Amino acid sequence: MTYNILLVTSEKDPVSVNVLKILVENYGFKHEKNLEEIRLYSSSKGLLAHVKEDLLHVDCLDKYFKSCIAVFISRHESRERRPSLLVHATGNWTSQALYGGKPHQLSYTSATLLKDAINTLMEKADEYDLSSRYSISLEATHHGPTEMHTPLIFIEIGSTPLEWNDEKAVDVLSETVMELLRTKVPSKNYEYYVGFGGPHYAPEFTKVMLKTNVAVGHIAPGYVFPMGVKNEVILESFEKVVEKPCKALIQWKGIKNPFRQNLVELLKENDIEVLRLDKIRK
Repeated sequence: MTYNILLVTSEKDPVSVNVLKILVENYGFKHEKNLEEIRLYSSSKGLLAHVKEDLLHVDCLDKYFKSCIAVFISRHESRERRPSLLVHATGNWTSQALYGGKPHQLSYTSATLLKDAINTLMEKADEYDLSSRYSISLEATHHGPTEMHTPLIFIEIGSTPLEWNDEKAVDVLSETVMELLRTKVPSKNYEYYVGFGGPHYAPEFTKVMLKTNVAVGHIAPGYVFPMGVKNEVILESFEKVVEKPCKALIQWKGIKNPFRQNLVELLKENDIEVLRLDKIRK
């Protein structure tokens, strides 16, 4: 299947609003028409859906768009309040679904788009001299939405209004999403995996995505396993990556036993190849 890339912004999100303004002013996006829940913008490069609701609760894309992968342009908030440029898939590994989506459910996503997004973010941040001030990283899979068939990723600026309105950071995100409109999914140059283990901010998975041909879809951080991750959700994480990976990449010391042992046994029982993240040459 050939996918088109769809940009998604929200009138309730300050980063969305700032990036949309740049795309209209500098990249030729124009308001085309109103759908029930969406203001649709278009340019010669692609489409953008500007929605009314918070991005965590969007559930309308399937109704209007086919064969698309969506890039949600969003703010990021955290207790640490650190400046950051982030990319991640969405989903709830456990019964907790505090920020949209359903418990024990993952969204569809694309490892190709996640890889291209983090690599392009890093390149653009270097160009704008932001790499020393902003943390640039993948995050583990978290929050909603989860219920659509449209695959999606989030790309974010964190973590306070100061960064959300930082002109350089907004320019970096704007240029990155314009590059992503050209992404071809899948890529014959990438090896596809689902990731397991490590912290919420995923520095080791980020390194391997930046320095090798590895492309990781969903990432289950180590802390979710003691909270109760169902076997069917673990297996679903492979089915819900559009490139259909059949390999697991595990940050070995990032999951405690017996959870790691149980995970490895489940994966092998289902003919999923298991590789250690620390054995990938970076």
